[in-house]
Amino acid sequence: MLDRDGTIIKNIPYLSDPDLISFLPGAIAGLNRLAHAGFSLVIISNQSGIARGLVTQDQLNAIHTRLRKLLADEGITISGIYYCPHHPDDQCVCRKPQPGLLNNAIRDNRFDPKESFMIGDSMVDIGFGKNAGAYTILVRTGNGKETESLAQIRPDCIVDTLADAAVVILRITSGDV
Repeated sequence: MLDRDGTIIKNIPYLSDPDLISFLPGAIAGLNRLAHAGFSLVIISNQSGIARGLVTQDQLNAIHTRLRKLLADEGITISGIYYCPHHPDDQCVCRKPQPGLLNNAIRDNRFDPKESFMIGDSMVDIGFGKNAGAYTILVRTGNGKETESLAQIRPDCIVDTLADAAVVILRITSGDV
């Protein structure tokens, strides 16, 4: 399970133009390693720009279509993209760190979250992973360095990039810890 903005792509607040997608350093390499090792990759993302009227559903669909194509061009398949379109004040069950998106991802992809990993750059990503029972990895990209300085929820591991997260995951799953 991966966060989108600040983990895979550059965090542009309320991204609405698919042409502005820009991969973070180490993102393609990390996703490639995980994909080629047989991992299913799902993106879990809060997208309140829809509720705020800053991003339309059509724009978000175009962003995700382009993201999938750019990744496919690199040999990477995303098994699902799950997002919460609601405002943080809406108190919905699908906004990370709540479990609604996890339930949808499990329904569609049939995986055990306790045997999974959650990679992200924020407290809500780590909280989501902890709530799911997943192994949590904080990347220092995006808001990760700021998140690391907070003494709230502690991730299981902190790394610089998604490529570094892939190395950790492959070590853990191979028993080479």
